[in-house]
Amino acid sequence: MSATPRLSPRQARALAAMQSGHWVSRETMDRGTGASNSPDVVWKLRRKIGQDAIDMELIDGTDCDGKPCRTGRYRLTEQGRERLAKFGANADQGEAAA
Repeated sequence: MSATPRLSPRQARALAAMQSGHWVSRETMDRGTGASNSPDVVWKLRRKIGQDAIDMELIDGTDCDGKPCRTGRYRLTEQGRERLAKFGANADQGEAAA
């Protein structure tokens, strides 16, 4: 992974949302990236910047009908933030994917 990855605008927005290292819910990621399937955006990011760059965990929650459910959330790992700094990637300026 020596070359700087080319990011789509959605991927750049996802990285910007996770840049702080705080957890970001899947719903927040969907809204922030403009995608209805942010897990796919995260999957593509992991292929570009490494599987260890983004953590995901499932947490217990309650759906709109009051039923128990599990929902995902994401964050950049320390390795991910270091890798992005090394790439010189600016999460605010995504390039069109090749």
